[in-house]
Amino acid sequence: MTERSFSTLVELLEGMRDIHPDRGIRLVSPHFQEVYYPYRELYRRVLFHADHLLRQDVEAGQKVVVPLTTDVDVLGSFLALVWIGAVPVSVSGQLAGQDRCAYIRQVLSLRERFGFDRVLIDRALGQALPEDVGFDPRLIADPYPPELDPDRAAPRIPAARPRPDDLAFVQFSSGSTGDPKGVQITHRNLCTNLKLIVDNDGRTERDVVLIWLPLYHDMGLVGGFLSNLVRHNSLVLLHPVCFLMKPVTWLDYASRYRCTISAAPNFAFDMCNTRIRDQHLEARRPDLGSLAYIYNGSEPINPDVAERFYERFGPYGLRRGVVHPVYGMAEATLIVTAPPRGADILARDVDGQRVVCVGRPLGDFQLRIADETGRELPREARSGQAGARRG
Repeated sequence: MTERSFSTLVELLEGMRDIHPDRGIRLVSPHFQEVYYPYRELYRRVLFHADHLLRQDVEAGQKVVVPLTTDVDVLGSFLALVWIGAVPVSVSGQLAGQDRCAYIRQVLSLRERFGFDRVLIDRALGQALPEDVGFDPRLIADPYPPELDPDRAAPRIPAARPRPDDLAFVQFSSGSTGDPKGVQITHRNLCTNLKLIVDNDGRTERDVVLIWLPLYHDMGLVGGFLSNLVRHNSLVLLHPVCFLMKPVTWLDYASRYRCTISAAPNFAFDMCNTRIRDQHLEARRPDLGSLAYIYNGSEPINPDVAERFYERFGPYGLRRGVVHPVYGMAEATLIVTAPPRGADILARDVDGQRVVCVGRPLGDFQLRIADETGRELPREARSGQAGARRG
């Protein structure tokens, strides 16, 4: 396949209109209802959403907070903001059971800390808030356009023409090592990292990707969703609730759609080991033989959990050399280190603790082994410290 060159996310979005209709996104709701959107249809929706946002006076250059849930309209609006030259600020949506006023106050706190021009939420939600919340309804941009007629031609909304070093979006870090930070991702940052991801896992246009990670997280948005636009991979996109309520769902869909690439944090492998009952596996008999590369990252990795995952699901076709511990961070757009496709898990004991190897630096990334003060360690002192830092 001849890979189309790109230097901005807008150029990747433009490429969606030419993707064959058998490539697209299969969106699975929390109630396990499936809707298939060819990439061509998603491109069409981006134009409708762009028109809808422009009619609400959203402008190029504005920063717009997007609670990026696994919803086709919210995702379409996120991409439409990039299309018109606005800057989406990706944050988590309202959590199940979370008071809506508490959530809006959380969003407003972001404005005080980082500043933004608008917030993308359902207009009815914003207008129903009590006055003491202090939320100005004029900040609201509604992500839900009128129902889209499948026969209606998409509006002609010209795409922004950003430069590679222009801001594409703001990605909040996970907060695993400190307070979440709003990381400014340029088009160059993003496109460089997307190429690293697809080159690393060796995917071709025939690979099928399966993701249930939340899209507001960099592993879900960049690694799980946007990377598929590079080589036009079909994507099975599960709502996170599907996995959290029923972990066997991850394996079911991998088997059903012959998925080859996926990703999950360490806790997900542990949930599969401990919460899926033997009788459920025997009844379903998932075939996991298609899986070729599962990224294991975004939190500390326990190699014993991965080993148990192999032992538990090997009888269902899972091959060794599929689960790959990796390291990434929002500040680097996403991926930093990873092992090559097919590599087995390597671990060593460091100060009485098993520590996993997360591969080699990709691209132009360089790693420096330092002590607690930031002083680089001499070569002879690095072997014991390197594993500890990488774990």
